[in-house]
Amino acid sequence: MSRNFPRTSLALIALAAFSALLAFGAVQSATLDTAPRQAAPDAIEAMLAEQKFAEALEACTRALERPGRRDVGQTCNQCGRALLGLNRPRDASVMFARGAILYGDSSFTAPSLIELAIIYRDTFARPEVSHRLLNRAQEEEASRQRPDVLEQLTSVRASLPEQPR
Repeated sequence: MSRNFPRTSLALIALAAFSALLAFGAVQSATLDTAPRQAAPDAIEAMLAEQKFAEALEACTRALERPGRRDVGQTCNQCGRALLGLNRPRDASVMFARGAILYGDSSFTAPSLIELAIIYRDTFARPEVSHRLLNRAQEEEASRQRPDVLEQLTSVRASLPEQPR
């Protein structure tokens, strides 16, 4: 049967198949080009500074869906701060805990624990948990010694009632 098939017909079939592959590649490329771009961590920080919390949350959500090589602990921290800005402290606490527990090697572990301690103080009225979170943040920060983080830690600790012994 293939002997009766003219060579020109085989060439046309091969050309049609090749054209279909090229068309599929063009459609796939166009689809990839129109996908929403991920915001860089600095861009998310700018959104947070400008109090564009909904926009920052959306950017963080996209970044967490496909984190690639980014610091996921940082993205969780940014997401938590966006949620706080939207007056959603319970959801924020989940993001801060997620960042601190699952990505404990991040430089954002101590800041996330401090934010979590604030939520436990203000939202959950659990100062004893806040103390434990601050102790853990202090342990995390011991090797880094960043003045801004240490200052925030001291400030939050001073706002808590004394821990019972």
